[in-house]
Amino acid sequence: MSKLPDIIDNLNLPKQILDKSEKVMSKLFGPSLDEFGQTIADQVRLRRFRNQIKIFTKAEKLLKEKKISPQKVSLKVLAPLLDLSSYEEDENIQEKWTYLTVHILSDNSDTVFQQNCLTILNRISSKDSKLLDELFNLFEKKRNQKNKNEINQYVKYIHKNPFSARSLPKKPDEFNPNNFPLKLSTVVHTLEIDQTEFEFSLSNLITLGLLRWDTNVQVSAFKSKDIKDEEDMDLKVKVLNNDKFVFTPLGVKFMTICTNA
Repeated sequence: MSKLPDIIDNLNLPKQILDKSEKVMSKLFGPSLDEFGQTIADQVRLRRFRNQIKIFTKAEKLLKEKKISPQKVSLKVLAPLLDLSSYEEDENIQEKWTYLTVHILSDNSDTVFQQNCLTILNRISSKDSKLLDELFNLFEKKRNQKNKNEINQYVKYIHKNPFSARSLPKKPDEFNPNNFPLKLSTVVHTLEIDQTEFEFSLSNLITLGLLRWDTNVQVSAFKSKDIKDEEDMDLKVKVLNNDKFVFTPLGVKFMTICTNA
């Protein structure tokens, strides 16, 4: 098996850089590289293989429990799934990889969505993943409470009007996520987290397309003194951010699949 100096020598770099690189790499990664007496390549392969085993063993178990036969997966999805999932060592995100794998093996109808999910899981941090779980729980509570209230109203209405043709309220998963905004200040208080750190994590999740700011656009028309034509009007547009954010449709579907909600 090759040793660290041999692997570095194969890079064909100048000797001064090689000597400095070897010392830096040994100092920084020594404990990881020396584990089990393996080489760099063997260490990485072993750790990636362990991650894959954890994820795909759980996925196989879930498929059996649901009595689902795995379908053929597009190479565009299969290749990054096998590659990217192997790098994940955080248990919370590994759990999401497991549920996503089950979804991919169960339904191959939406390649673009699946590719987006692979990208999100590859880019999300452990901290942001756990925060996302907490935000989705708050979102689900609001959505389910609305559904419960509407059902109660329906029951009272039918009790008073037994022959009414009024239909049942929509199920929670049919609600538009825009109807359930989360207020930044309320979330900070509820989760007892630092607002600055939360805003930074929120920016990351918005960048991934899972959340978006709930902006309020106000448009007003008025006639300026400088305009002589009676039909011409000036438009004033205000885009207000009122401290609220919402899950995007992508965010809701991603969380529903990757948390088995």
